[in-house]
Amino acid sequence: MKKIILMVIALLLVVGFTSFAADTAIGIAWIGDFNFVNWGGLGNDIALSFKLPKFPPVFDLTLWAGSGYFKIGLIGDWWLINKELAENIFFWYLGPGFVASIALGGDASIGLAARLPIGLQVFPIEPLELFLEVAPAIGVGISTGGGGAGLTGGIMTGIGARYWF
Repeated sequence: MKKIILMVIALLLVVGFTSFAADTAIGIAWIGDFNFVNWGGLGNDIALSFKLPKFPPVFDLTLWAGSGYFKIGLIGDWWLINKELAENIFFWYLGPGFVASIALGGDASIGLAARLPIGLQVFPIEPLELFLEVAPAIGVGISTGGGGAGLTGGIMTGIGARYWF
């Protein structure tokens, strides 16, 4: 098992170093939110972050489970601006996006919101990206609990790492 893991890592490094300009990424992230009401939102979730080749959005598939509660969500962002800040190491991005979430448990909820992420990226070594982002969001949500249906909004945050190949 260890040999297989090491071979996969070595292959990813070779592919990454030889094709850094490629259009595909995979990584992990933590997603947080503040002041979301009327739905489960995406607070304190772990996420699989990815970008598919030849398809503009960057996605985060989020998940949180515990104490009889399960939440899954999808975030999609289109970076209309992605500019270099310093020496091919630091970048920033901005663009529209969406977030959708379904939560099941004591109170079930569903929500959909528009968001505008602004993020900072650093590439300490070429294929590895570390990122930090903040995204105001506004949308609609429906909850079976006391929240009912209505507008929802807040500030989403994200921190994570992606490997580009």
